[in-house]
Amino acid sequence: MKINKELLDQLDFLLVCKVHDFHTAGYEDVTKDILKNYLMTSKWKTAPLFLHEITADVLNLSYGEVIDYLRLENIFHAKEESLYQIFSNLI
Repeated sequence: MKINKELLDQLDFLLVCKVHDFHTAGYEDVTKDILKNYLMTSKWKTAPLFLHEITADVLNLSYGEVIDYLRLENIFHAKEESLYQIFSNLI
């Protein structure tokens, strides 16, 4: 999904605020890039999005959602790596 420059700037501010919330709650491993990737690839697959929807999605993010996303990403990348190793060994 494509977000225009103005929304992206506002999104960065919201993400920094949300990361701060996570850090305050003791979840130091959460970064702005992790949140942004999760939202762009999982939540915001369809367009158009409006500012109020983007704001609500960021402010309502839970740590559980982020952890589930990271688990799936790790599983996906692990499968890619193991397929790569299998094909490398065949060559």
